[in-house]
Amino acid sequence: EITACRFLCKSSCLLSSSKDTLMKLWDLETQHCTQTLVGHRKEVWTFAVDQEEQRLYTGTSDHFFRVYEFVYPAPGSSPSNIPDIKHLGNIPREGKERIVQLQLSPSGRLLICQAANKAAELFNVFEGQDISRRRRRRINRAKKKQEERTGGTEEDNQEPPEFMVTDELAPAYTIKLEHKISSCCFSPTQPQLLFGLSNNSLDIYDLQEDSFAKSTEIALPGHRSDVRSVALSSDDSLLVSTSQDHTKIWNVHSRVVFRTIESGYGLCSTFLPGNRHVLIGTKEGSLELYEVASGNLLEEIEAHNGEVWSVALQPDQQGFVSGGADKKLKFWEFRMQKNDHGKRILTLAHTKTVTMEDDILASVFSADMKFLAVALLDNTVKVFHADTMNFFLSLYGHKLPVLALDISSDGTTLVTASADKNIKLWGLDFGDCHRSLFAHDDSVMQVKFVPSTHYFFTAGKDKMIKYWDGDTYEKIFTLPGHQGEVWGLAISSDGEFLVSSSHDRSIRVWERSQEQVFIDEERENELEQIFESSLEDNQPSLEDGARESALATTRNLATIKAGELLIEAIEEGEKDKMKWVEYENSLQSLREMNNKLGKRTREEDIAKPTPSVLFQNKSASDYVLSTLKSIPSNDLEQSLLTLSFSEVINLFSHIEDWIKRNVSAELCCRVMFFLLK
Repeated sequence: EITACRFLCKSSCLLSSSKDTLMKLWDLETQHCTQTLVGHRKEVWTFAVDQEEQRLYTGTSDHFFRVYEFVYPAPGSSPSNIPDIKHLGNIPREGKERIVQLQLSPSGRLLICQAANKAAELFNVFEGQDISRRRRRRINRAKKKQEERTGGTEEDNQEPPEFMVTDELAPAYTIKLEHKISSCCFSPTQPQLLFGLSNNSLDIYDLQEDSFAKSTEIALPGHRSDVRSVALSSDDSLLVSTSQDHTKIWNVHSRVVFRTIESGYGLCSTFLPGNRHVLIGTKEGSLELYEVASGNLLEEIEAHNGEVWSVALQPDQQGFVSGGADKKLKFWEFRMQKNDHGKRILTLAHTKTVTMEDDILASVFSADMKFLAVALLDNTVKVFHADTMNFFLSLYGHKLPVLALDISSDGTTLVTASADKNIKLWGLDFGDCHRSLFAHDDSVMQVKFVPSTHYFFTAGKDKMIKYWDGDTYEKIFTLPGHQGEVWGLAISSDGEFLVSSSHDRSIRVWERSQEQVFIDEERENELEQIFESSLEDNQPSLEDGARESALATTRNLATIKAGELLIEAIEEGEKDKMKWVEYENSLQSLREMNNKLGKRTREEDIAKPTPSVLFQNKSASDYVLSTLKSIPSNDLEQSLLTLSFSEVINLFSHIEDWIKRNVSAELCCRVMFFLLK
């Protein structure tokens, strides 16, 4: 596996590093390797080249990085300017983890060595007189030590080496950060260094000659860990999101977070009636009630003996129900009581507990509060009459637990999303399964109906969000974008926008556009993407016997379509050519018959061939040429590979015609030489 590569500007060369412990220098003109560096004992993860292309620094998993020198041939001694790479020495470092990145500052006076840990080591790069001064000091120290060791005699005195790589490089200081470093970059204009950290934050450090100081930290707006749940307020103006140790409240319109609350590990969340309070169900089993305006914790209740997986508000806004891993479904009411200061505050009162057969993973009320649906760990969904909690229906059919469910606004349809990658639509009149759909390539984590419709959204661990029609059971389109599992979904009351949260620590807002969507076109696009991905999977590798160097083209859908257009043009040209051959044969037969019978039949009675409308008043040869010119230059060779042998022969006849007319000579030569090769 190649880990890094870079072009050398002074010569037409490419430098590459790999996990096979080798570095290779490639001549781009001959497409051959001119030199292989074999001094590394472990994988070469990164390398850096100075601006003058005189020094090469390579990083591996060792406790040091290596320094090489580019030695260029003397002017006029060689037709090519390909350098020879010589090893100068090794520079020890403090870190023990592998080197992730080596980078030189814009001035070239600092070299940063970033390892796979929380520290970054900086080295001073000396030039000119500084190198000479350090060399003299090193030699003087070495001679003085030799004299002390030998007692001043000149016997067995060894001259110290004239050059050592430590004359050019010396440790400056080490920057230790609070979290693991993901990437780093020097400022192009200021003596500053930017770090991207693994907790999704940025740190900027001011660099001095002998010291450093943090100047800026960008860490407030987003979450530092995966966002497990999101919920919208009733007026769609506020959004609450929960993660491992923080709960954030956002302004939906400005996309700005205005309240960050230290909380437990929130697995579910909701706004309470009035949008002044937020309720969080945590991994520890507690219910946490927060005030939006101040962010204060008003009440924390140890509600369950396991994770609180679900919190569902009652449509009458008088209470809610919570379900957890302790198999208990608990009912709560909202009450107002005075605190120690005489102020009336909202509290939660437990009213009833219903014990289920297994862990409760999700729950939802119907809009008319007629039914309460509960998803259990035993792969079933229980439907109860919400007022009496009398059992009504048991829905079974999923092979793995149901992770989310929702009921349409009219109360007729229930949709369930399961870890078996399927979604099922059920009728709430008799509990029959209307349709089972294979929805995602991994577990389906969330499902939400669009209010007042039978359209619904699903989200899964395959990083995708999908939009479905619950009446026709068709997928409308797919929303890619997240880089990790999608944990949460929330949809606005008018269905104009959707909010999703993911393991990639991002919250995305999707807005409805005015553009019409045609399902057939979406299906064609999906099939094209599948076909193109299969082409990428079938690319040859070195293990399959492919050459070390090849054309920098990739067989994709664009090249396939371009090849099909060229084949169609050649076939149309051949059809036109055959029409003219038949016309000439008919004329020849007419002339022979006239000569034999002595008749004078007019040749105009035989109709000339009608050119194809595709030619657009061009000749067949010119039509093929215009089609060939329309193919992008980067895709030309790959498109020519789609031609069969007979089509190549026909194309050569057109090339002969173009060359005789002195038309597009460069394109003709390129196509001809490639096909002959």
